[in-house]
Amino acid sequence: MGMVGASAKKASINAVTAAAVAATVVGVGTVASTPTQLRQFTLSTNTIPIVDFHQTFGPLILARTLDAVFDRSAQEASAALEATSLTQWAQLASASWALNLPVDFAWDPSHPMGVSLTPSWSVGAAAATQATHFTLLNGGQSLFKPTLFGNAMDGYGAGFEGVLYDGSTQGSLFRTINSQTYGAATGASSVVGALTTKFGVLPSGGAYGHVSTTPISTAGFAQVLAGPLGGVSSGLGLGAGSSNTICVGSAVSHCGGEIASTHTVLNVNASLARVTPVGGYKPLGSINLPEQFDAQVTPGQLSVSGHVGGEVTVGQRTVGKIVPFGFTVPLPTANSTLARNQASSLAPQRARLSAAGTTRAQSAVSRVRTAISKALNGKPSHAQGDVNDSST
Repeated sequence: MGMVGASAKKASINAVTAAAVAATVVGVGTVASTPTQLRQFTLSTNTIPIVDFHQTFGPLILARTLDAVFDRSAQEASAALEATSLTQWAQLASASWALNLPVDFAWDPSHPMGVSLTPSWSVGAAAATQATHFTLLNGGQSLFKPTLFGNAMDGYGAGFEGVLYDGSTQGSLFRTINSQTYGAATGASSVVGALTTKFGVLPSGGAYGHVSTTPISTAGFAQVLAGPLGGVSSGLGLGAGSSNTICVGSAVSHCGGEIASTHTVLNVNASLARVTPVGGYKPLGSINLPEQFDAQVTPGQLSVSGHVGGEVTVGQRTVGKIVPFGFTVPLPTANSTLARNQASSLAPQRARLSAAGTTRAQSAVSRVRTAISKALNGKPSHAQGDVNDSST
């Protein structure tokens, strides 16, 4: 955000206000007083107005709405309470909020069936004079969605999706003096406490499970401007999460050939820059720590990969390094294990057969030796008799 004059800053505020209104953040800054412009939620023939109040007391504008909304189709139904509020003093200041409390029911057999609660809210405030401008916006939502499913592709099981907070906040306070801008602005977008689970059993008998978590994922900025001196701008990001899957039996093919896998990340980054008087940016330094670990088990192999380390940059100089790693480990398969088991079970039998064969061979050799010995012992006596007879 560079340095701007008073008229440009007012236009910027109006642009932010318009964007916020489009995102169901009820008007901040200059807002028309007609109640139809306060309703930021889509109305239908099933909308029942409960409160519809708007009144002008001189420069003061008050508006309040509360609606009950119902909708139904062949496979789902929904009900919601939608409320808006606006308090505005002329074109100088305003405060507003909006709240939506929907409940959705789904029973289409071909899609996950269940109940989902998705409350959302927004809060805004703005004030402006000829030289000073203030804005504050916050909007977010939560999610609670348990489901049941049953079909030929995913099998039969249950799942859950939940988020504690998913939203953004931004605020600014600027004052223009002699066409120079002084002030500060900050903003952040965050997801906190996200959880997704899915567990199922296939008709073929395999089973699988998946759990994904995001404890926190946030990115924010802060900026300070000091007129002709320029200013400084900083950014900060933090993210942590993991995704884990396990598959058994025939579900291995359903999971793309994976028996088990895990993916874990932890990212930290920060930056600092100087804002020049003419609105440009000059980087001063940054930190980047992108840590990641992946492991995957497939039939016959364990694969591990990721990267560790980080980089620190100051001006044009960078120190540090992000080091990737990865290796594979062969694992025994069901066929190799069966072969080893069969070999182990046949070893004693082979030993017995070898011993029996050796015994039989030794017995045969012994009988041959005995026969030869008998033959040799008998032949000399006959030969001697023949000699005596010849001499006589």
